[in-house]
This record gives sequence, C-alpha cells and structure tokens, in this order.
Amino acid sequence: MTTKILTALAGFVVGAAIVTGTALALDRTQSPTRSPAVAPMTMSGMTAAPASSATTMKLAIQHVLKGCHVWSDGRRQAASMSVTMQRGGRLQLIDQDIDPHGLVQLAGPKVAIRGHMMMGQKQLITFDQPGLYRFKTKVVEMGMTMNVKTVGPDNTLRLTVSVR
Repeated sequence: MTTKILTALAGFVVGAAIVTGTALALDRTQSPTRSPAVAPMTMSGMTAAPASSATTMKLAIQHVLKGCHVWSDGRRQAASMSVTMQRGGRLQLIDQDIDPHGLVQLAGPKVAIRGHMMMGQKQLITFDQPGLYRFKTKVVEMGMTMNVKTVGPDNTLRLTVSVR
C-alpha cells in the first residue's frame, strides 16, 4: 500500500514538473518582446481595426408549433425581424429549426451568403456598406421529411437590416 502511494506521489511530482517546464519554455519562445528575430508585420498606408471593434449580432431560426419557424434574438420571436447595425457589423445566423433554410437577399448592397444552413449550422454575414438590406428565408427541400406537427401555414421569415 505504501509503495502505491509513493509511486502515485512521484508520478504527480514528475507530471507537475513536466507541465511547469513546458509552460515556462513556451512562455520564453512565444513572446515577441524577448525574441529579436520576431518582429510585428506592418503594411504601410494600411490600418486594420481590431477584430473586437466590430459588433456581432446573433439571430436564430427556431422551430415553433404555430407557423413552423420564427426568428429569435433571445428576447423576442417573430416571423419578421428588423435590426439596426453599425457599418462593419456582423450578423451571425444559426438554424435551430428542423428544416434547412436558405437566405435570399431581396434588396440592399450585395453581401456574401453561403448556401443554405442545416440544423445546427451557423452563417456569418458582414455588412461593410451602409444601407437597407432585405432578406427572406426559403425552406430547402432535401427529399427527407420529419413528421413534426405544426399548426397553420409555415411562416416565410423576413429580415430587414438597417446599416448606418
């Protein structure tokens, strides 16, 4: 019994020493201020805003009993949603509905939209230009159907994004 305790204690001490030594070695090799061979890269005439300066707004497509699906921003749910963003803002969409959804741009400066979203998938859209953007979603038929009860006709989701 004593041998097992001593073996476990020795293993713990050796493991802690390895972790500490690795952490100290990584700290020394990854710090650009200590290594003169590593210099920050700059491009003259160009400035980049920090990644944290752009705000990201999140919207989900959620399954509901009446109307099948709605937009949700965490506080409210509706078939039509309007949001206001600053230029450079990002909109993260996530499909939490059982149906796959494609986003269709109806108006506004062109933005990059990547295909359709299956359940659990996200899409990030960046709004670089001011303007009024209008979208709708289209349920993408995939050939397989899930027998989930809903009441009434399915909602056509509409989204208006105002960018200042």
